[in-house]
Amino acid sequence: AILNSCEYGEGWATDTYEKALKDDAEYLTTEQQAMIKAQHALLKADHDKVKSMHDTLAEIA
Repeated sequence: AILNSCEYGEGWATDTYEKALKDDAEYLTTEQQAMIKAQHALLKADHDKVKSMHDTLAEIA
């Protein structure tokens, strides 16, 4: 249940970052876009790790 919650929350956050870059890029400075892209990459990596742990536990169970 905890991994499900983490995966959901991180998925929601990465979607929000993607939406900001897609829909609001014209309102962001180059520096802001770079910061959002870097944070998005970190969130996505964490999301992928949590998903991998979740999938591994599902295989074991």
